[in-house]
Amino acid sequence: MSTKLVEGREKMPENADDRGSWIKRSFDTYMLLVQAVGGRQLDHIKELLGDPECGPKAWKKLQDIHSPTHASGIVLLARRLRDIKFVDGEPLQPVLDELRDIFSKLQAGGLVYPELVQCVEIVIRLPESWSALAINLNSQQSQWSLEYIRARILEEDLRRQSVDRSGDAAGYGVGGGRSGFKKK
Repeated sequence: MSTKLVEGREKMPENADDRGSWIKRSFDTYMLLVQAVGGRQLDHIKELLGDPECGPKAWKKLQDIHSPTHASGIVLLARRLRDIKFVDGEPLQPVLDELRDIFSKLQAGGLVYPELVQCVEIVIRLPESWSALAINLNSQQSQWSLEYIRARILEEDLRRQSVDRSGDAAGYGVGGGRSGFKKK
């Protein structure tokens, strides 16, 4: 895929000989995008198929849709950020991934959350039953990074899942078990 082509820096040549090669690269780019995106994303670009400039136009259309460069897109992302929460008993990885996606899109739109603020946003969303981990993390703020916070949360989630599966209550109450007390 030609970066110059999709960014519009390489226009379709006037010369018929060069134009055929350019149209082929445009089509190849379009097909690569079709393979890379799926489902509802195809609805945005399928009407471009017969267009000689289908590659750059599809790229631009997808970029416009997914890049929140206007205030309404940023507001929608900020609302998603406000409303997202971890739920006890639900997998945490999808929520962590969604938070990362939101922060990335906000940054692309010009609203940058520093890494420490992103860490805080993640920790404050932990369920109440995770308060021991939140307190433990809070006491270790000098070590905070997104990777560190994600790793600690996922480690705790795995620990809780293994305890739930085995029925073994060892570790509850000490490492921030679901209720903060040992099961009996």
